[in-house]
Amino acid sequence: MIEKIKKFFDKHKNSNIALAFCLIISLCIVVTSFAMTNIKTKNNETTEANGNQVIDIEYSKIEMKDGDTNIGSGGNGGDYENGSKKPDNILSNVQDEGVRVTLIESGTNKPVTKPIDFANNPRQPVELHFGKVSKLSYLNGSKLTIDNSKYEFEKPRYKLPKIINGNLSTIKKYFGDETFAKDFSELTGFNYEEMTSGKYKLLLEPIGYPKIRGKVTACTSTEMAMYDKVMNGYIRKSWIQMFSHLNLPMAMFLERDEFGIKKWTGSTVSKQSNDTIIAQLGVGAVTFLEIPEVTEPPVIDKIDYVYRTDTEVITSIKVSGGEANPSNPESFALFNINGQVYRSNTLTYPEGEYAYAYIKWKTPKKPQKIQVPVKIYTPIQEAIEQPDGSFKLKQIIIDKFINIEIVDLEENTPPNPVADDKNDRFRYIDEVPKIDENPVHEWKEYEAVWIPVWKEVIGQWEDKGYYEYSVITYKAELNTNMDITPAKTVKTNIGDIEMKSGYGLEQETQVKLKVKAEIDKVELEFVNVPGHPKPITIVHRNTYPYEVKITEVATKSQNAISLFSDFSYKDYWRVLEDRNPKKSKITTIFSFKNNRYSTYNHRTHFTPIWYPDYTDYKVATYVFDAWTPVGMLSKNLEDSIYIKGNLWDDWYVQPLPTYGTDPKELTIK
Repeated sequence: MIEKIKKFFDKHKNSNIALAFCLIISLCIVVTSFAMTNIKTKNNETTEANGNQVIDIEYSKIEMKDGDTNIGSGGNGGDYENGSKKPDNILSNVQDEGVRVTLIESGTNKPVTKPIDFANNPRQPVELHFGKVSKLSYLNGSKLTIDNSKYEFEKPRYKLPKIINGNLSTIKKYFGDETFAKDFSELTGFNYEEMTSGKYKLLLEPIGYPKIRGKVTACTSTEMAMYDKVMNGYIRKSWIQMFSHLNLPMAMFLERDEFGIKKWTGSTVSKQSNDTIIAQLGVGAVTFLEIPEVTEPPVIDKIDYVYRTDTEVITSIKVSGGEANPSNPESFALFNINGQVYRSNTLTYPEGEYAYAYIKWKTPKKPQKIQVPVKIYTPIQEAIEQPDGSFKLKQIIIDKFINIEIVDLEENTPPNPVADDKNDRFRYIDEVPKIDENPVHEWKEYEAVWIPVWKEVIGQWEDKGYYEYSVITYKAELNTNMDITPAKTVKTNIGDIEMKSGYGLEQETQVKLKVKAEIDKVELEFVNVPGHPKPITIVHRNTYPYEVKITEVATKSQNAISLFSDFSYKDYWRVLEDRNPKKSKITTIFSFKNNRYSTYNHRTHFTPIWYPDYTDYKVATYVFDAWTPVGMLSKNLEDSIYIKGNLWDDWYVQPLPTYGTDPKELTIK
């Protein structure tokens, strides 16, 4: 048949006949599916119903929740024992297992629904059972009683997985799935939203269907152990002892305390006593909590800082873990600096990313060490169990401390130059050593954008949308220009490129803070579709320049030092001053401070008289203390002036005449 259809499409693939044929087939499939959803499988059927393969279309109209499973398992890992000719036996297939499910109130651990037994196809007829009694009821005093009525069970919408000696991850996935919870809700008539509100839990108990003394018996491991006690240990000594006292009770046990029952920490591959089975084994749980899923725990990366006195700085910490968007608690940080509290920017970032919580402030004028307490309101919530068994979500708040040392920027001024200085040990260094620098910083910030997705839920349209993120990428850098020139009092220089040693030089270094940003922006288009009451959302992403207020995200360079080639760029340095007359917030113009050795108190630096001819006198300047959320910007600069000759070349001695001239009329050239 398939081959005939293929030949038909090959022949008519470009015609309207094929299209019509597709429509007919599609209509047939829809009609068949609709019919299959109305097939109800009866409890006494012995073959699998095709209805198990059909998805009920009503499920798409109900918002459902996956459960959190508390299930462990063990056993000997072997097949079912086969003693079919014995009065006590089990079958070598999954007909001999099922599961009993009871809804339990979390706060009281009391059953609120009658237990339901689920099974795929237990062997029939069941000749002995003990009714529908949960483990918790037995632990609270219920007696084991033979029930003479017909044994009833429910066949689940989807086939139960192998539970006894089955795959644990498959078992957890099956019973934690929202579809199983919805089936249970419909069978009990208990409101699904209420059931999954966090006030209730599902109690799971594996069921066996062995023959005991020739009778097919339906029982949980608790009932099997209680029955064995009534029979004075007969079952424990029978052909099914590995099933009754190992594989069935170990099919489920608790991995954490639940229902007032302790988690199982003993052997999972050895037989257990009746009392142990009754107290702890043959039980699993499914809970329903509306807790945000957290793929990462809260992570706070902080660093300790060293700042200069009287300097504008930015202090930041890196926050990651979870997802910080407007649907979560607002995430930010509070920094307490010497009693003054600063609040950081609000943190927003997608799962798997991070953001910087930062503040801008000015350091004190005196050196000191301070410890800054930081309270971080993370975007992550934890569930706190209430006395009634419900859970309340509470924002996780983390306390950290940042150690900050504030120091003076001291100058180690070169010694006073004199006219007869010498330095026979000087060795010229061609390459200027570099201080660690960070001339460029990049970081990202995020803006959450809600993407509406309209879905019909129980006859009403609800927005089941999600967040996308616009990404703002910042790039901060220092644009610099350094210029070394002869001092204005030097008269024998050749422009700005050559002078004689022994004279002074001046420096002007311009440092401009530049911050550029662009946004990868989420833009929404809403399209109305005929017959659809709500518009369809189409998401576009486009990149644009982003307008940024530079002074809000960074500070200009506020400090600089210069080192000199005659001291091999060590031992002595000059601290520069900002001489920008406009007092700009983004541009600094650095120059030397007034030199106490200058006759005129000029902003100059003297070259030594002994400096070698035909070499460059180099000045290395390091500009720093420009701060961003990701650290300090800094940069190495250098400039030089060519040395040829020395100031003595500009001096000469002319004797005064001793006769023929009135000294008052003498002119010295």
